[in-house]
Amino acid sequence: MFDITDRVVVVTGAARGLGAALAGAFAAAGARVVLSDARLEALEATTQALRVGGAAVAAVPCDVSLEDDVDALATSAQTIFGALDVWINNAGINIPKPAEQLAFAEWNRIVTTNLGGTFLGCRAAGRLMLERGAGCIINIGSIHGHVGSYVHRAAAYNAAKAGVINLTRSLALEWGERGIRVNAISPGPLATELMTTRLADPDYRRKSLERLALKRIGTPDDVVGAAIFLATPAAHWITGHTLAVDGGWLAA
Repeated sequence: MFDITDRVVVVTGAARGLGAALAGAFAAAGARVVLSDARLEALEATTQALRVGGAAVAAVPCDVSLEDDVDALATSAQTIFGALDVWINNAGINIPKPAEQLAFAEWNRIVTTNLGGTFLGCRAAGRLMLERGAGCIINIGSIHGHVGSYVHRAAAYNAAKAGVINLTRSLALEWGERGIRVNAISPGPLATELMTTRLADPDYRRKSLERLALKRIGTPDDVVGAAIFLATPAAHWITGHTLAVDGGWLAA
């Protein structure tokens, strides 16, 4: 029920942070993993570290905001490993600033990457999975796709992640009878490289801990178990669902 040995898994945004943790966890569980990212040097370093440990991995550069890049990633994964079983849309960006100071170009970049890139990934993976009549897509949302953020200002990011959650529901309904499961995970605040500056702010950390039922900032390793579960046969009757892995943030 929990076996993913030899499944072919694509992880976008896999060079660092949560994406790197997801790629490493799936590889350690016996999956064959394609890591993808627009940050080429970091992507190669993360992939090489997994290869040294004996994992069956490959690196394919991809900017998820570019349609041709995403379509090529899906084709490459199938060419390299001969199949495509699981696709994880993890790549994303944020530019935290008050809405009145956010340039429209910044809004477009955030929404195009986080929501548009997720759609492009779902579409590219979905086309190949529909041919086989089987597949699993996991979208990485956010707690701020469910509620507004009071700890920092990020209206565009929050709107995009809300879109990811409803895109997940919509595609689950479209593709369910054709063998494709589409789910999402909404992480709470995680201690990653991108969060270093914010978590170093005592006020930001204090407000975050006040909201968290478990009273600690999460780590990428706190999220990977949920992703592996959703990818296994144990979750074969779960689709259209967004699983909050958030330390109790949304319980408040």
